[in-house]
Amino acid sequence: MTSDAEIQTALPAFASGNVAVITGGASGIGLAAAKRFAAMGVKTVIADIGGVRLDQARQAVAAIAGDDAV
Repeated sequence: MTSDAEIQTALPAFASGNVAVITGGASGIGLAAAKRFAAMGVKTVIADIGGVRLDQARQAVAAIAGDDAV
């Protein structure tokens, strides 16, 4: 079993240079995942069928990581 400390130590190395593609990213778990990945420094692609909510989600994630990361 991997400890929480081991996971937290490994996350920055995992995040470096990676891209996350999140489907259903305008709300719920998808949005939470997009925010988490963005906070870790992962470039994040968000996809969803909800146009207005998707734009709001993009703005929220960009506020965390910057426009170039979303």
